[in-house]
Amino acid sequence: MLTHNYKRKTSKQFLDFIKKVDQKYGNNVKQIFMVLDNASIHKSKMVKETLARYHPRIHLVFLPKISALSNN
Repeated sequence: MLTHNYKRKTSKQFLDFIKKVDQKYGNNVKQIFMVLDNASIHKSKMVKETLARYHPRIHLVFLPKISALSNN
């Protein structure tokens, strides 16, 4: 598992983290799934375009914004 912790959270820093994740796994890994919260940096236009162009094997999976089960 990899994590990142920056003082400020920006899309550029998130893309730096994505690059590190992509480099960590060899070409034999065909798909990488990242489970994320719904922070705007994870959904920016820059992130979407960069993923599509340079990191097509990385898929972002977002947690539900509100979960009824989380209140139990």
